[in-house]
This record gives sequence, C-alpha cells and structure tokens, in this order.
Amino acid sequence: MLFILGSCASKKKMLSAQKQANEIQIQLDKARADLNDCDSRTAGLNNDLKAKNDELTSKNAKLKELEEQVEFLKKNNNNLLDRMSDLSVISKEGSESIKKSLAMMDAQGMQIRDLNSSIQKKDSLNMALVLNLKRSLADVSDEDVQIEVKKGVVYVSLFRQNVV
Repeated sequence: MLFILGSCASKKKMLSAQKQANEIQIQLDKARADLNDCDSRTAGLNNDLKAKNDELTSKNAKLKELEEQVEFLKKNNNNLLDRMSDLSVISKEGSESIKKSLAMMDAQGMQIRDLNSSIQKKDSLNMALVLNLKRSLADVSDEDVQIEVKKGVVYVSLFRQNVV
C-alpha cells in the first residue's frame, strides 16, 4: 500500500506538475507571441523613426537653404535701400538744380519781356518821330525827303533837286 500510496502521490504530483507545465507552456507561447508582436511593432517604429529622421534631415537642409536665401535677400534689400537713398540724394540735388534753372529761366524771361517792351517803346517813339518829322516837313515834297527806320535808328535823307 505504501507503494500504491507513494505512486498515487506521485501521480498527483505529476498531474499537478503537468498541469503547471501546460500553464507555463501557454504563458510561454503567449509571451513569445507578445514578443513577436513587440518585435514587429519595434521594427515598424524603427522604420517610422528612420523615415522621420530622413524627413528631419531633408527639412533641416531646406531650412538651411531658406536661411541662406533670407540672408541673401536681406543683403540685397540693404543694397537696394542704400541705392535708393543715394538716388534720393541725387534726386534732391537734381530737384534743387531744376528749381534754380527754372528761377534763372524766369528771370531771363522777365529780362526778355522787359527788352521787348523797351524795343516796342523805342519803335513807337521812332514811329512818332517819323510822323512828326513828316508833318513838320509837310511843305517839302515827298520826293525831297525820305525818312526810314532801320535797326531802331531813324534816317532822314534830304535830296536837293535842281531848280531850273
């Protein structure tokens, strides 16, 4: 009986150990499945990480290129502003020069008008002189006296005719 009892106890232990082994095997299979799932997710995440790193590298290169363009455009803008400032100074100087020229032209125009007015007065006086001379010499025949105005000068020519 001891033998049977010993054998029974061992059978129970064996069944219990087998049950435990089966449970451990199930847990091991589940752990392996979880590990495989985790490995595949890790591989996917590594691929995503590599893609993101490549994208980041590309974006950093693009950023550097854009920063260089911004720097170039800033320099270009500053150069253009300097040129515009220079042109503004030149424009102001040109404007002042034009104003002075216009003032001089106005003054010259006034002088020309004054001269024309003086010439017209002189011509009028010369004409009045000619008319007065012709009236004064009314008793002298037109053939004996010739009165002309040339270049603002009154010329009186007297002719003497032979009387027979």
